[in-house]
Amino acid sequence: MTVSSLSDGHPVVSHLPPSDEARLQQAQRDLLTKRQADLEFRRVLRESEQRPLPFPSVLSRPPVKLPTPIASPRPAKVIPTRRVPHAQPEVDVLDRTQRALTLAEAHFARLRPGVHDRARTVYAALVEAAYTLVALRGHSEHVTSYVYFTVLDALPVATNLSAATCERALSDLRDVGLVHTRRWYTSARFPTADGTFEPQRCCGGVFVCVLLRARVGARAHLRPEDLTAAPRDLDADRKRGRTAWQLRKEVAEKRVRESSSYPDRKVGIKGLLQWTLENPTSTPSVGVDSLTAANDPADVVWNLSAVLSTTPQARGDAIEAAATALARLYRDPGSIKHYCRLLHRAVTAEFQGIPALSRLQFTLQRVLIHMRETPPRRPGAIIIRELKLSGWWNEVYRAA
Repeated sequence: MTVSSLSDGHPVVSHLPPSDEARLQQAQRDLLTKRQADLEFRRVLRESEQRPLPFPSVLSRPPVKLPTPIASPRPAKVIPTRRVPHAQPEVDVLDRTQRALTLAEAHFARLRPGVHDRARTVYAALVEAAYTLVALRGHSEHVTSYVYFTVLDALPVATNLSAATCERALSDLRDVGLVHTRRWYTSARFPTADGTFEPQRCCGGVFVCVLLRARVGARAHLRPEDLTAAPRDLDADRKRGRTAWQLRKEVAEKRVRESSSYPDRKVGIKGLLQWTLENPTSTPSVGVDSLTAANDPADVVWNLSAVLSTTPQARGDAIEAAATALARLYRDPGSIKHYCRLLHRAVTAEFQGIPALSRLQFTLQRVLIHMRETPPRRPGAIIIRELKLSGWWNEVYRAA
């Protein structure tokens, strides 16, 4: 047994023969030498990495200018394949209308003699309106039927026929299946006899389905999914004058002014479609009045004359706003309808030549002064008493 020690000082007991022991010690020494050399190599390698590489101050040869790489061409813009809405020429609309009339001749032949012309005229106006919508919305020109919302009271403008004749022609078109209509009912505020406004149920228009490509056995038919929930706001349209009555009035005035009995066809078709197309951006004819924004109570009274300058469509709202301001001013919020009736009769008398509104303003101003001096319990009762004593009440109510 031989006892030997390594470089770290720990004894190692070996049971090998001497020859093998010598070879083991030689292998250990070679291993230690190799480790020392490896450590030295790593130290030199670290020092060489930390030193900066030498950079010559002057280049031995001029730098080679590399060619500028050619930019790859940009991919072409992909044109969408969807149909872009655009307005088609008017000639196309007229040609399609004439083609629809030709296809519908078999249906017109089923009508009784003498009504073909009026039915053809009304059908042509409805078809032209439908094809105009098709062109404006970018829909397919090969549709067999088309549904849109309109007001049939505007048909006399587009056809130059009377309202009764248009209604009878529509009835004939329904019988032969070229047209199918369904009324749309809504609730709107209408003035009553005493000047107040009450909501009433009324017909706001009709949904029309027009058969564009008539053939034997085909009929126009409205499905539930074709009917929209609220195609128009009747109260807002009445305020802006966007009604069939206003359209017929404007056309009649233009007819008298220009001495012409035939209205423009474009005006009639546009009138049929004004409730289907987007609502036009229009500024209100009457701005925000000082009836509800006045700081001085006297301003509320003297600004009542602004009601006379409003349009007939907006006059009801102006009277209601003024009545609300008066009820708040005279501490009587539950009598808004009473002040509405008062102002309504005063405005009606003004248009009949009786200066009722100015006398009402003087009475209201006197009651305001009385309220500042000796506040009464019921200012509204004092107003009624003053109006009756001055004779205003009997004169205005008799005129109304």
